[in-house]
Amino acid sequence: MTSMRDSGQSMVEGIVLGLALFVPLIFGTVTASAVHRTTLAADSAARDAARAWTTSPTVGAASTRAEAAARSTAASFGFDANSVRVEVSGAVAPGAGGFVTVRLPVPHTAGFGDVTRRAAIDVDRFRATPLDWVPDSRRPAPLSDQPAPGPALSGASPEALRPPPSPR
Repeated sequence: MTSMRDSGQSMVEGIVLGLALFVPLIFGTVTASAVHRTTLAADSAARDAARAWTTSPTVGAASTRAEAAARSTAASFGFDANSVRVEVSGAVAPGAGGFVTVRLPVPHTAGFGDVTRRAAIDVDRFRATPLDWVPDSRRPAPLSDQPAPGPALSGASPEALRPPPSPR
């Protein structure tokens, strides 16, 4: 038999134990979602920075564009653009490769750490090379004002412009 003094004791114990288990569960959920969101943002920022790097016309523009792309992507995920750290190893020359590494701090974790993601740089080997990368000895001669050799098409009949029939 319980005395009047003990009535309500199990309710207090239930509340205390419930809070002792519920609060860490909530903190764990918040931390896991923050890490996941940071991972998604860092992965997208690295991919966008690699894309900006490979499509840049010069090395100087590539660094600026890669960092700007990473910051813009991180900001679109709700992160402070100044908290993004971008490191690039690679070249912009046709056929070159390398890596872009992006680091973002995990928010709401009291300095838990950073999320680091990498994306590969793969510059197309058939990409047109800007003339500022080509040595003077290998630059093509400037185009002349002379018309290209070949028959003039002005005044030609429509039959003359048709391609020849293909052999069967």
